[in-house]
Amino acid sequence: MLFYPVFPQIQPRQIRLSICRLDSNLLVSAMIGGVGAGGIGIILQSVIGTFNWS
Repeated sequence: MLFYPVFPQIQPRQIRLSICRLDSNLLVSAMIGGVGAGGIGIILQSVIGTFNWS
């Protein structure tokens, strides 16, 4: 019963927090991968190293 009156009030904040967390996770993954620990940073380094931006 609490779902219908409460969810519309918290939905904008939950979406904002989810997007913020996703952005933070991508940033940290790129930073850690940049020093050789895996993650998306390895992919970014290979693309930057070959100048293959397509």
